[in-house]
Amino acid sequence: MNSSPVDEDVLEHAITWMVRLRSGDAPEELWQACSRWRAACPRHEAAWQALQASEGLFDIPTPQARIVRQALDDAGRSPITRRHALKLLGLLGASWLVLNTPPSTPAGFTTAVGQRRQLTLAEHTQLWLNTDSAIGRSSPAQPLLIALQHGQIQIAHHAPGLSPLQVRSGELLLHTRHARFDLQRLGRQHHLAMLEGNAELRVAGHPAVQVNAGQQWLIDAHGRQPLPDTHMIPGTWVEGRLVVKRIALAQLVEELGRYRHGWLQCASEVANLPVSGVFQLDDIERTLDVLSASLPVKTQRLSRLWARIVPA
Repeated sequence: MNSSPVDEDVLEHAITWMVRLRSGDAPEELWQACSRWRAACPRHEAAWQALQASEGLFDIPTPQARIVRQALDDAGRSPITRRHALKLLGLLGASWLVLNTPPSTPAGFTTAVGQRRQLTLAEHTQLWLNTDSAIGRSSPAQPLLIALQHGQIQIAHHAPGLSPLQVRSGELLLHTRHARFDLQRLGRQHHLAMLEGNAELRVAGHPAVQVNAGQQWLIDAHGRQPLPDTHMIPGTWVEGRLVVKRIALAQLVEELGRYRHGWLQCASEVANLPVSGVFQLDDIERTLDVLSASLPVKTQRLSRLWARIVPA
């Protein structure tokens, strides 16, 4: 694929075609019309091939694709209105997995993509929210209960003589009086890393277990299991750093993508390159340039929001 950026207006049209064709009921005439559009100009075909190379980017379920298609049809030919409709694609692609999740405590604090936030929730309790995260909390008159809505948090709680802190997320419930831990919600799964102290971990339908400093657990509705070394130092994101030890480049790119608006992908040809280092999270574009300078890769910026890591 050519490494020059794809024209954003052409890319918009290509996305429109792809969503309409994947809505589940596209007639043959629509496929033929798309073929004519692709053949009409080399830039059209280049944009289409760029989308085709983005594995999984538009793999949203048929009902959600129909919603986007209807919005596009209603938008007609107005570029401004069509851009508003295309925003649905990102919203649905990111959120369809949780549409049927029962509502939980309304979030009291949130962060946007790329933002981090530190809070003092009580005299003995510090909390950090990572990128694109949300929590709810109990009222000040009640024992401290934190509900992780989505994303990732780190909590430092040191109050041995007081009521235990409780943290709830999905099927998981933590109790602790003295601990520092990192908790990430991954859809219906959770990744828990105990950095200091200990906590009692309960998962619905399973006996309680104590999690001690240095342990990492993967938790879901079926129970919990200890994690081996993930080769990513847990908790360093609160300092704006990601510290990794010989992980695959694709895994690093996926993690960096959490801190960046749009789509960040890794080509399969370089996906398994081993990477070690300390990577800054406050300027992902600069971090991508560092990768290009230290590995046989380059960043292919297809548009303002879309980039791929490809062989140099």
